[in-house]
Amino acid sequence: MSSKDRAAGKLERSYNLLGTLISNIYNNKTSESYRKVRKTNNQINDLLGKYKNGVALLNEVGFVDSGA
Repeated sequence: MSSKDRAAGKLERSYNLLGTLISNIYNNKTSESYRKVRKTNNQINDLLGKYKNGVALLNEVGFVDSGA
C-alpha cells in the first residue's frame, strides 16, 4: 500500500469519525456526554487531535478545548 493510499484511508477514517461525533450529538440532543471528546482517546488524537486543522475543525463544529 502506498503512502498516498494510507493517507487517503486515514482521511476517510477522519471524515467518518467526525460524522459519527456530529451524528451522536444530533441523535442525543439532551445528553451532555456526547458533546465532549477526550484528548486522551487514541482514535480522536490520531485522526483529529494531533493536527492543528483537526482541532480547528472540532472547534468549528462546537467542541471546546477545556484544557483537561
